[in-house]
Amino acid sequence: MTRERFTNLIVMPFLFISLFYVGYEIGNYNVKPIVKTKIIKRIVPKIVYKTKDSIVSLSYNDLAKDLETNYSFLSESQQKQILNAIKQSSKIYNVNPLVLYALIATESSFRFWIKSPRRLIVGSDGKKHYDNARGLMSIMPKIWFKELQKKKILSKPSELYQIEPNIKAGSYILKVLIDRNKDNVIKALESYFGKSNYAKIYQHKIRAKIGSLIEKEIL
Repeated sequence: MTRERFTNLIVMPFLFISLFYVGYEIGNYNVKPIVKTKIIKRIVPKIVYKTKDSIVSLSYNDLAKDLETNYSFLSESQQKQILNAIKQSSKIYNVNPLVLYALIATESSFRFWIKSPRRLIVGSDGKKHYDNARGLMSIMPKIWFKELQKKKILSKPSELYQIEPNIKAGSYILKVLIDRNKDNVIKALESYFGKSNYAKIYQHKIRAKIGSLIEKEIL
């Protein structure tokens, strides 16, 4: 046996094994799972809302999009103030932020400077009042200011034209009315408007706003 043939017999099996191994690795390269860099995303709090038949959830980003789309007269800073005030007040008074958002949309269309014409209204206290509804959540000082002042939510009526104090005050009022109506939010919303034939239509408008937001999320 020649030296060259002997060398081939020794080297060739190792060469074949090496080529097989490389081919195997190449063949399996594309099918191996690619390990992606883990990205820590900002957590967006969810708003859970119970409908008649199901439970749905939205994020505050969804509300931000609605503000930007339908209430573009607000500056970016004002939009953030509104959402932050809703988030904080909903936690303090344990009221659904989506209900607060829809209530503000119905009451004032997010015009924090608004003041209604002076009118006679029967308040939730059962008494008649002439007053103007003020700010984002259309609060009537003659009905609520003394209580809001006592609770240290407001110090003066003019604060009702400010975003954060108004939303905090309105959230407190809604919580009081929910408690008075034994956790019946629908009746509480009717009471928020005051005793009137329009009260049922009013709460339907709030629910319709919630429905429009949920529909957009689902689609």
